[in-house]
Amino acid sequence: MVILHSNGALDQWLAAAGGPVHFVPTMGGLHRGHQQLIRAARGAGARVLVSVFVNPAQFAAGEDFTTYPRHPDGDAQQASAAGADAVWFPTVEHIYGDAGDANPERGPTSSGPQPEPSLIQTLCGPWRPGHFEGVLMVMARLLELVQPALVVMGEKDWQQLTVVRQCLPALREKRCRLLPVPVVREEDGLPCSSRNCRLSPAQRRQAALVPQALRAAAAAVHAGERRATVLEQLVRGRLKAAGLEVDYAQLVHPLTLQPCPRLDGVALLGVAVHVGPARLLDHSFLLARKPIIAIDGPAGTGKSTVTRLLAARLGLLHLDTGAMYRAVAWLVLENRQPIRSGGALQQLLETMELQLAWGDHGQQVIRINGVDVSDAIRLPRVTATVPRVAALPEVRQVLTRQQRAFGRQGGLVSEG
Repeated sequence: MVILHSNGALDQWLAAAGGPVHFVPTMGGLHRGHQQLIRAARGAGARVLVSVFVNPAQFAAGEDFTTYPRHPDGDAQQASAAGADAVWFPTVEHIYGDAGDANPERGPTSSGPQPEPSLIQTLCGPWRPGHFEGVLMVMARLLELVQPALVVMGEKDWQQLTVVRQCLPALREKRCRLLPVPVVREEDGLPCSSRNCRLSPAQRRQAALVPQALRAAAAAVHAGERRATVLEQLVRGRLKAAGLEVDYAQLVHPLTLQPCPRLDGVALLGVAVHVGPARLLDHSFLLARKPIIAIDGPAGTGKSTVTRLLAARLGLLHLDTGAMYRAVAWLVLENRQPIRSGGALQQLLETMELQLAWGDHGQQVIRINGVDVSDAIRLPRVTATVPRVAALPEVRQVLTRQQRAFGRQGGLVSEG
């Protein structure tokens, strides 16, 4: 593994072998979570570059920039063990050049890409003004210098990941791909974090109450609770009772980061607490329904078989759209309905009741208006009729609406 200390050394390394680079940006204090990012970058092929740079632009006055863990030798060892090809240790001047202030605790004075305002109105946004502007600034500069094919980031700070994904020009313009990696947790459930090393044993036990509180919220959802205020107060109350200082416990939509007054579908319950010298983040995805799994891949790779077997193994419905179109074709034939658009067809479709269910012997059945048509839809006359029926806009509209209804219920596996 190569260690790089300047932009010139970086340029030489990038040019030496050519080809794509997969990039893992970090602020150091490397741990098992970072190693998982490196392994993900390595698993996707290409050379792997890790950067270690504590970015002053994303720290506000009074935050822990000066005390943030810095262990360059240990970071290099951790990166090497995980499979990195090079570790780059730039300075403020290397990253920001003339835009950087001489005082390394102040960082650059120029602006960069700006976060979408709606993405920083919740969670850490109100508590850390300027933070996400600083994150976008450094990420834009890092990607400009490295020009990677892939950048790998963790999901621990979900808001940061969302802001970068939606607001960074290189990602929006498809000049670089983003690979998110799920949170890696310690044995006590605490997310791996560079700041964890600053906790005393007693503080560590306190911090472990955060994932426990999130699990309690998930249990409340499983029991039927859907109100955001109740779920948020459950978490906040448990943590405050344990002596933790809570910045927020907030239920938001995972993509828009807007508040969810009620859990409907999927939401993210985010938490930020102060434990001793550290501010720690955690989150949990809450589902008001069973999961939806999509299987995708090139033609001829067995997607249909995998989808069917996975649905059976997990006890979920197989959303077989082909069977749904076949069922409608069967219905049209049974009712001697002309295969053309019109009011008669629309009425037939609007009064149709289509069900997917598991049969008594572990096979999935499809019923239309209460009739099991699982075998009938495979008859040659139905097969011959399907293309003409599927081409009718009324049929596509009704079945799309039906598929969305299945999706709202959850608990299904589909292709694509």
